[in-house]
Amino acid sequence: MMPVCCAVIFDQGCMLAVQRGGDSDHPFRWEFPGGKIEPGESPEECIAREICEELGIRIRLIARLKEINYQYPGKLVCLIPFICEKEDRDLRLTEHIGLKWLKQEEIDLPDWQEADRLLIEKNREELLHRFRKDHENG
Repeated sequence: MMPVCCAVIFDQGCMLAVQRGGDSDHPFRWEFPGGKIEPGESPEECIAREICEELGIRIRLIARLKEINYQYPGKLVCLIPFICEKEDRDLRLTEHIGLKWLKQEEIDLPDWQEADRLLIEKNREELLHRFRKDHENG
């Protein structure tokens, strides 16, 4: 099983989705940013490193969500999701070709990768709560 961390990043009442490029394992699909845990690295260290590498920002971890196990062809992934807030203003895409800041009613619109769609389904209540809370504080 491959442990992978991802960040569900909220800002001003919206949630970030990023789009993979055409030459990736899941071409042009949408996902939450993140990546594989390196040897000796905690999930919290992994997600902070990955977000810095992929988006050029620092994040603040708010909560850890339910893990998702998903069997892709040829690999079993354990997706470890974190609700996060961004601490820096501007994002810089280094590994993705697009981004969207989704409003609550748009959460199901992107063509999500399967594990990310399952993450949304299994954690829907927590995500909807976070949308409301973030919108009130934004």
